[in-house]
Amino acid sequence: MLAYLSNDTTMKFEEILHHYQIRSYSEHGIAFHRITPSFYEESSADVIIEEHSILIVTAGQLNIELAGKPYCLTGNSLVNTGDEMIPLRILQQSADIQASLLILSKQFRRELLARRPTFPISYLMRIKLHPILTVDTERLPSLRRCMDNIVSSMDECSHRFQKDILLCKTHVFLMELADIRLQPHLAELPGNKHAERLFLEFINLLSRHVRQEHGVGFYASELCVTTQYLGRIVRQFTGKTVYHWICEALVREIAQLLSDTDASLQEIADQLHFSDQAVMSKMFKRLQGIPPSVYRDQIARRRTELPAPHSVC
Repeated sequence: MLAYLSNDTTMKFEEILHHYQIRSYSEHGIAFHRITPSFYEESSADVIIEEHSILIVTAGQLNIELAGKPYCLTGNSLVNTGDEMIPLRILQQSADIQASLLILSKQFRRELLARRPTFPISYLMRIKLHPILTVDTERLPSLRRCMDNIVSSMDECSHRFQKDILLCKTHVFLMELADIRLQPHLAELPGNKHAERLFLEFINLLSRHVRQEHGVGFYASELCVTTQYLGRIVRQFTGKTVYHWICEALVREIAQLLSDTDASLQEIADQLHFSDQAVMSKMFKRLQGIPPSVYRDQIARRRTELPAPHSVC
């Protein structure tokens, strides 16, 4: 039997914890919840979750909406709302439902992304195009172990390294998800039509050439299409322009160099083939909201905030 509630409420991290009476969470901004047959008995309304959510269904049936589109999930289904934090709403559940939901707050996500390794743009785009994935049965135990490891660390409130342990364990979990998504047999995505193939080829080109090539014309030429056609395809899948994607990819590269090297802003601008440092800084601030110098200071400050280890008596 399916339970259904039609209320429409958008909630943030702290509100979600209270609404679903989630007990497994950390003040650092990560929470875990098991969806069982009593899920709707414990809550008064279905809500739209606008945080990074990872949902794994192991048994039963779960009806959800992602960005307003309905989906029916059954056993071995996995949902990852990814970097875009696609709005997720849980609509219906069967009486035998068994599922796990991991929620990352925006602050926790930001700190997670400031660490290494980063994931290729092509992987992030696969999540955006296909946020739902059917996981092979043999891979489910490793995913469950990763989730259990995260949950166990949530209870270790007195551990002075709890936050860093949670970040590390969550990154391991995300790497497990990435490995599943990037398996060779998933290279051909279901329903992959010409337009979608072209878009993924554009993303792959972008990840390889963006440090040297900032112009839309280069990518259109490499794909043997006009700039207008490429723009139409990219906007169709993402609602953004080709140039916006180029800028976002460049900002990722800038952030990586700011975090991982001591290169000056001028040296970074030269490495990424900007005409000058001012142009690079303006682009970075427009997309990140802060200048690159402030971003680097924040990274450095975060690294120095690690608590000192216990002294050995």
